[in-house]
Amino acid sequence: RSVCARVIAAPWYRRAGAVGVYVATDGEVDPSDLLADALQGNKQVFLPVTDRQGKSLSFVRYLAETPLRVGAFGIPEPVLVTGTEVLATPRGIDLLLVPLVGFDRQGGRLGYGGGFFDRFLATPPRPFLVGLAYGFQEVSAIPCEPFDVRLDAVATEREILTCGPLPPCGAPVDGTQ
Repeated sequence: RSVCARVIAAPWYRRAGAVGVYVATDGEVDPSDLLADALQGNKQVFLPVTDRQGKSLSFVRYLAETPLRVGAFGIPEPVLVTGTEVLATPRGIDLLLVPLVGFDRQGGRLGYGGGFFDRFLATPPRPFLVGLAYGFQEVSAIPCEPFDVRLDAVATEREILTCGPLPPCGAPVDGTQ
């Protein structure tokens, strides 16, 4: 709850009109309070739907009455029934809140190894990207490959860490090769 409260108080959250959120699993920070606040605040809310075969992630508009089903990896996802669901591109989401396994202070994020979020965010422009984490998930450095997307901030129970601006992963930080 303290992580969610920090995010709700952040100026980038208050400014966001469209927010991508996730449904927590396996001990991740639970963003339920953020989801409820965004819906009550008349923000457009989007939840991920995973295509395991295509190794892709889509974000579908979520309303309080949207039914969820267990999807890929056992994670609840919006039920796609009509074919008219509103999908968001990275450009259509102002703020994207993401789960993680580990993070560093340079915006490195260790996920679950599937690259789903990185592929979704591969084409700029992308939303402001915030990892939701527990402080104990911080490590000194996360290896950063050219296809990895850095976080703009990380919210923990202790702080909101602003990570950027930094060059993309794989680019030299000091301008040398």
